Amino acid sequence: MINMREILKNLGQSTNNGLIRTAYKIKAILIIAAAYIAIVGLITYSLFILEESIQMITFGTWPAQDAKNWRLVLQGCDAIEATNRTLKIINYSVGWVQPLAFISYRSYAKATDYYVKALKNKVFAHEPEALIGREIETILSLRSARVEETLGGWVYHLRGGNLCLFLKEKPTDVILQVTGIVEKKDDAVFITSIEDLGDIQDRPQRGKENLTVSVQK
Repeated sequence: MINMREILKNLGQSTNNGLIRTAYKIKAILIIAAAYIAIVGLITYSLFILEESIQMITFGTWPAQDAKNWRLVLQGCDAIEATNRTLKIINYSVGWVQPLAFISYRSYAKATDYYVKALKNKVFAHEPEALIGREIETILSLRSARVEETLGGWVYHLRGGNLCLFLKEKPTDVILQVTGIVEKKDDAVFITSIEDLGDIQDRPQRGKENLTVSVQK
């Protein structure tokens, strides 16, 4: 004869064991989820604070520009670059644990790089001496320049003669993108193409003009 009491007892024990195993699984999932949320929160909050720091420095460059204090503006550029560099390191090393935040902060870092580049160009336009020893990327128009042929190249007088551009070869374009180091020799502040540093007088560049930009005092 089948003992119904034993069957029901065994069934109850199996059900209880199944519920216990399910509860343990749910608990483990919740622990993992909580740990993930904590780690993501730690990373994204740090990135958020860095973002806020960049914004505060950016706000500070505005009154500095209004005051025409270009060296103070340049200090802001340096602070923004240092903070943005830290943001990139954190985002590219561990920020991928939150894909949406990673994409967002990557875009923010690129936008910050653009702002710094534009701000440096503004400083260069108003006070190029502030950028001595630094790299600058800028665009110069030769459209209204006065051209003078000299020994070894061409001199383009820009901005009413205050800015002079020396080219070893006459360019075919009237708009030039210049990337170089701002330096000072005698009474002139100039920018030397990175491709031509240390050899601008003698070494022609394949597909690129040798150039020096000088600001006459």
